[in-house]
Amino acid sequence: MGISSKLNRRKFLSRTAATGLGLTILPALGGCNLRSPGEKKPENWGSVTFFADDPWWPQKPEDIVWSGGIPGVDIDAQGNIWFITRSLPLVHEYTPDGKFIKAFGTQGPVVTSVENGPVDLTFSMPDPGIHQIKVDHEGNVWVVTWRLGVVYKCSPEGKVLMVLGKYNERGTDETHFGDPNDVLVVPSGDIFVADGEVNFRIVHFDPQGKFIKAWGKEGKGPGEFVCPHAIVSDSKGLLYVADRGNTRIQIFDQNGKFIDQWPDIIVPFDLWIDSEDNVWACGYGPLRTKAEYANLPRSNDNLIVKFNPQGRVLLIWTFTQGDLPGEFGEIHGIAVDRNGNVYASEVGMNTRVQKFIRQS
Repeated sequence: MGISSKLNRRKFLSRTAATGLGLTILPALGGCNLRSPGEKKPENWGSVTFFADDPWWPQKPEDIVWSGGIPGVDIDAQGNIWFITRSLPLVHEYTPDGKFIKAFGTQGPVVTSVENGPVDLTFSMPDPGIHQIKVDHEGNVWVVTWRLGVVYKCSPEGKVLMVLGKYNERGTDETHFGDPNDVLVVPSGDIFVADGEVNFRIVHFDPQGKFIKAWGKEGKGPGEFVCPHAIVSDSKGLLYVADRGNTRIQIFDQNGKFIDQWPDIIVPFDLWIDSEDNVWACGYGPLRTKAEYANLPRSNDNLIVKFNPQGRVLLIWTFTQGDLPGEFGEIHGIAVDRNGNVYASEVGMNTRVQKFIRQS
């Protein structure tokens, strides 16, 4: 597996096939391959989608240092790319072609409320345990703190407008979270928090942050969770939850009524829904959740899987472990732009976001 000497760029294949839940999924091609779009594909592969990584994306300013991983990535209505690092400054915005726009979230006083008006997003510690970022339909930037137990709503300029949860306090009531993992704001303005690794529930708030209800508990049945790690919604308002510990994606209406589940395809870390309501998931393969495979390395099965709205698998894309372009330590976040280009962030051995440009 080499790198082009002229462009320092690799070609990637994502292998797709006419498969679906209950049917055989063909083995996925390794994430890095030197085949080019002009080469003849092997028989019985289904269709093949080509991507090329952009090793120069983004152009990070020299005075900004990333460390600790990049757990989340999102795209705003203008097509700009937002992501968070586990180091300060925390929040970063770039253009689609990788030009730096701004960063915020620096060291300073702890923000526990905005009762006296908006304040700058600042943290008292260099690694505040950030887990996810979302940009809502109004352009507000939401920052989910995993260790600190709060979710911040910020302006695009980095002013904190709302604080959900109690800073550095865990609980199960309507004012506390356990370790929140993700947040979703639907077009009505209602807020859903995936309160993942302690409370195993989804918490629903109105647009002003007033508690409405919570649902879910630890377990393996429908509507139960073992770490709801990500949450997204489609054009119909259905909610898709990455039930990471149960190796499935669960689907609900906004009242928490269970609709469906897609099990045993991927251990989902993050989700993205595109303009056609296809569901993209990143994570790793389901074998590692089985006791007999517990000693498998966490490395060689980083995955991206694309489902259609009915749960039929459209694409499976695998990546090997490493620090070269197109390799991952542990893939953790995903976003897909309007042109079908994929942005994937990672934690673990690398601190970066990679851009994969759709070729065909």
